[in-house]
Amino acid sequence: MAMQREPESGVIPGQENLRLSVIVRIPTPLRKLTNDQDVVSGSGETLTQCIDGLDAQYPGLKDRLLDETGELRRFVNIYINGEDVRFAQGVQTAVKPGDEISIVPAVAGGSEEPRAEPRLKYYRASPGAYQALKQLQDYVEQSGLERPLLELVKLRASQLNGCAFCLDMHWKEARTAGESEERLYMLNAWRESHLYSERERAALAWTESLTLVAQTGAPDDVYQEVSVHFDKKEISDLTLAIAAINAWNRMAIGFRLVPGWYEAREASKTPATA
Repeated sequence: MAMQREPESGVIPGQENLRLSVIVRIPTPLRKLTNDQDVVSGSGETLTQCIDGLDAQYPGLKDRLLDETGELRRFVNIYINGEDVRFAQGVQTAVKPGDEISIVPAVAGGSEEPRAEPRLKYYRASPGAYQALKQLQDYVEQSGLERPLLELVKLRASQLNGCAFCLDMHWKEARTAGESEERLYMLNAWRESHLYSERERAALAWTESLTLVAQTGAPDDVYQEVSVHFDKKEISDLTLAIAAINAWNRMAIGFRLVPGWYEAREASKTPATA
């Protein structure tokens, strides 16, 4: 028997000629508009064009996603290949054949409740700045350092810096990746806890030392301990990871990014960039 070829990502089985897959999460209210389908297909060069096309097939869908100005409704989150479009070009974010769009309305059709706005949407004001940070983060995630360790590092630095946006994001990411609530609760007092490995403890000490470098000066004993548990490349990559989350913290705090709406992606997805 001939083996059936797996369909490409973003293509609905049996509809391989259709170009774009849109996955609707929190489907109960929105499926009424899509004939009870949880996966539909559309096309277009931008997210707006794709939504327009979907609205032609499923009237009323656009009004549930976009406000009268054509922007995303409050508390409607849309991801393209796991990346939040709010950190790209919003509804003008480019799409291409094979992309996967996930619509995640926290409240279907938006919310009339007022929502705080950031001081500056830097990811739109300077897409190059965002992409530069994202490329840095992409390297860190592909460096070979284990994801649970990286999430602990991101959380600890965010605790020290008081970054609510990044704490919300990486707490959710860590839980999705399988981290226990107990270890997350204990993180602020990791020195007094037996729940962390020696390698994790060395990484956390190094994280604190570099995040508070003006106070600590990155002392020799902390470096010596991290050198016991990490080789030279790992120390370099760990240090870059610490620098990256500190940069994300400063962007989020400085521009008052609003915490609380972030939806964690599946563990198999590309890790979050903040």
